[in-house]
Order: sequence, then C-alpha cells, then structure tokens
Amino acid sequence: QLVRIGNREFNVCKDVACRGMVDSSSSHLGVPEETLAELEEAMGLAHGDCSSGPEMHLVLEGGVTLTLTVHEYADATTGGGCKPLLHPLRATERAGARKVPDQEGSDGTVLTQTIILGEPVLRRYYTLFDWEAKRIGFGRAANGLTAVADHLTEKEDDMPEHTEEFILMQTHEHRHARNVQEEL
Repeated sequence: QLVRIGNREFNVCKDVACRGMVDSSSSHLGVPEETLAELEEAMGLAHGDCSSGPEMHLVLEGGVTLTLTVHEYADATTGGGCKPLLHPLRATERAGARKVPDQEGSDGTVLTQTIILGEPVLRRYYTLFDWEAKRIGFGRAANGLTAVADHLTEKEDDMPEHTEEFILMQTHEHRHARNVQEEL
C-alpha cells in the first residue's frame, strides 16, 4: 500500500492498490520506476556507508508492516559508498513469462503497480506460503540477518543429498495433480 522511509511516506502506486510479488530469485526490491529516485534520495545513502540509515517500512494490506534496516535494503559498493538494493520496474516488464516450444506459453503478469519483495525481505523474514488459501505469511527470522546467513553457509554441505531435486519434484507433482484435477 505504501512505503515509509524514516518519517517520510511514499504512495508508490499512486492511490491504486499495489500488488506485491515475493520473488526468491530477485536480489533487490522492485519498485515502480517513477518512484525510484525519490526513494533513493530519502534513504540518503549516496555518499555514506552502510552502517547507518533510516528504516524502510513496507505497509501491506491490512496494516501488516515489514520493516527493513539499512543492512537489508543496501549494499556496500567497491568505492566505499553504499547503494540501495532497489530495482526499477517498468510498465513494459512482465514476470513469469514463459515460452515452451510446441506448447501453449504464458505472457506473464504486467508489473505496473507492483512491488517485488526480493532477498532484502526474505533475509529478514521467514516466509510461509499457504497454497490452498492463496496467502503468504511473514515472521521475523530468528537470530537476525547475519546469523542466519552464516548458519546457512556453514550448514550447506550438511544438507541431505538431492534436496533441491526433492523440492523440484514436489513442486512438479503438486502442479501435475492440480492440472489433472482441473481437467476433471
């Protein structure tokens, strides 16, 4: 619905309900292109470092607020500065477009009035997907960003063999079951 940085509020979708998309493959937060410069200016990070900055609050429908610190929404540059992890979403862009030879494809979803909740949100919040009810829940991740990232890095080799394949198979089986059910 709106973005608040420090004590400034931004109606990023111009009085129209925003659509939020959770995207684990996006390393940035996607925001409407026309609001990018204003949001970056409010963060005040152009010449600073990433050790301090205002909090960013993403106010969702129903008043749920996801709060990010400078440690989640910004990254250090090689020149010693700090850059916001924001990506401009253009009205011509689409998400989820796929083309498969000899099959019906999908044009995807137009990204106007959309905010992409990428890694900056997913590093700070545990995310629960309820496919049946078509809803998503967020809860603060335990131990904060750095501890979770360090833990995952240390434990990556301890993951059971073929974990990724299992997850992909479960996703495929769920989609196949849904498609069969729709055909009936």
